Amino acid sequence: MSTQPRRKYPRRAPLAEEAQQSHSQQKIDKLRDFTDSEFAPETSFVKVVKSGPYLIMDDAGDRSFTAGGNGRRKNNKTTGKEAGQFGLQTPNFEGKKGSVKNWRPLSKSADQASTVVSAASYADLWVSLKEATDLVFRGENVRHPFESLYNKVELICVSRQEATVFKDLHMAFKGHISEWMNAIEARSKEVDDQAFLQHVEEQWQDLCRKIKLIRCIFLVLDRTYCLQRSDVPSIWDMGIAMCRQSLMETEESEAKIYAGLLSAVERERNGDQVDRHLLKNVIRMLSDLTLYESRFEEKFIAATKNLYSADSRRLIEESDIPAYLKYVSTRLDQEENRFEAGMGIGYLQISTRKKLIPTVEQELIQAHQTTMIAKGTDLLIDANRSDDMTLMFNLLARTPTGLQELCRAFCEYIKKRGRVIVMDDTPEKDKDKDMVPAMLDLKSKTDDILQHCFRNQSIFKDAAREGFEHFINQRANKPAEMIAKFVDSKLKTGNKEVTEEQLDNLMDRLLILFRYIHGT
Repeated sequence: MSTQPRRKYPRRAPLAEEAQQSHSQQKIDKLRDFTDSEFAPETSFVKVVKSGPYLIMDDAGDRSFTAGGNGRRKNNKTTGKEAGQFGLQTPNFEGKKGSVKNWRPLSKSADQASTVVSAASYADLWVSLKEATDLVFRGENVRHPFESLYNKVELICVSRQEATVFKDLHMAFKGHISEWMNAIEARSKEVDDQAFLQHVEEQWQDLCRKIKLIRCIFLVLDRTYCLQRSDVPSIWDMGIAMCRQSLMETEESEAKIYAGLLSAVERERNGDQVDRHLLKNVIRMLSDLTLYESRFEEKFIAATKNLYSADSRRLIEESDIPAYLKYVSTRLDQEENRFEAGMGIGYLQISTRKKLIPTVEQELIQAHQTTMIAKGTDLLIDANRSDDMTLMFNLLARTPTGLQELCRAFCEYIKKRGRVIVMDDTPEKDKDKDMVPAMLDLKSKTDDILQHCFRNQSIFKDAAREGFEHFINQRANKPAEMIAKFVDSKLKTGNKEVTEEQLDNLMDRLLILFRYIHGT
């Protein structure tokens, strides 16, 4: 028997499955990152080779190296002979995918270290890469396997000729994008604004897919040379910058794009149906080209200002105040709905909101707030249109001085209506006996407006107090005398006409009127 003490926890023998997983992980760590899901193209012109290692790009934008075969994809995983790993042609890791992390610097292998790409060899390599680039831009089938093209770019980068291949790629992009812009310019002369927007959107989506596919071929160049140098743009940024420059140089096409967008927005404001998806895609194109804020937004704000300036001047004269208030509220809701963060399908960039909404408020509310208040305050209060008064309050709250003007108009309303009650000099007998009930009715109406329309804001409460103190002291001693008689009559009748609770409430309201008389 062994004299060694018994182990409390027996040593765990390594499982065969854990050993296999460790071995698999070591192989996965050796993979060179290749895939980039952000730039997965959806192209229909990628040729699928029937044999040999190649790169498959299906409609979903997935990419994988394979050893050839008729595998099938299930639940976004590659199965059968199609299974493989990025950068490693082995069927041992079925269904696994590499992931793009921080790009590791290229290191020369033993074979690559002894290989020097001469000028003649580089010319041969570039012929294949240039041919593939041209075929992608023309929308034709690429004859070389994508893995072979990728390896050629990698060999060029390992041989320290990144600057040369980037320069050649820049020249190839310049020629093809120039042809793309010339085709768009020619199309602009043949169709109307709406059809031209549709054509531009389709061509832009197609060009983006092509640039993303070419970037996948030159991914090593993009992730090493372009990423490490601040003065060299990425392949995507290079293509975008060329498109922007070409569009700015063709002033007629650029102007027609802006005119088509403004025309579509104007039709929608007039009640017509427009293709919001199309407008959204074209505006995103302008945003990607950094032309949205610098070129289009200013034109859009100016057109909005001119439209609402003319409409507001016409409607404020032709319509009554309730109808105009509803028009303004509807227009503000419609403009809010044009942004991507709003309800439904928005198409304007959210950054435009801080310019558009103040412009609409300036032309529809602030420019006519004096007329709205002068024509609407007395009308809405006398007709007990609390909903319309609330709407006017909310709209005027959007302007810097709207509520101050409304507050002064509210105070003047109380003074005018109260003076009529107190200073009634008609010769009818016992006319003053109706003074107190009229003042109580006016106080009840103003209290309802303060609570339901003006949100009990302090400036409106102060305005109401000022109005009552002003008119109730216009006729010395008479209001106090009539309030005293009214109190005496109510106390004599007691609870014969009203309940005790109602009588207490009435006494409280009369006490408030007494405070106005004494200025407290």
